[in-house]
Amino acid sequence: MNLNFKNKHIEIHSGDANFVLNPESVVIDDYVMDFPGEFERRGVFVEIRESAENLLYIITLEGKTLIYLPEWTKAESLESLRDVNNKDMVIFPASDSLWKTVETWEASVVVPFGPKSADFLAKLGQTVEVSDSASVKTADLEGETTKFIALG
Repeated sequence: MNLNFKNKHIEIHSGDANFVLNPESVVIDDYVMDFPGEFERRGVFVEIRESAENLLYIITLEGKTLIYLPEWTKAESLESLRDVNNKDMVIFPASDSLWKTVETWEASVVVPFGPKSADFLAKLGQTVEVSDSASVKTADLEGETTKFIALG
């Protein structure tokens, strides 16, 4: 799975599925998912939940669960994700307030994004170089240790 950060959105390429995570939608093959509900395109399952003023995204592909928290997500909004058991990868804006909840999830891959991602990871003692693209392997999603990727 390849991740690319461009113009404040994240592109993910995995097998036949290519999709874009925007602050207000998920787009697969020009099909825009921008309101609460459950969707499926090209083997990618997307559940969009509304919490406070935010949309939160639960994406399942290749049997793995990816949580996408767009910019402006508040820590209080994360309560609506409590029932999601497997959180293999979490993509979220670099923020101390969000991290306090995200760290309890024990995700295999943690991907903070945005201009503060390097400073954020440095506070956590992680020396990860910020990049506009990254690759995630199946082994990364099944490992016992958390892999940190900084997109910015």
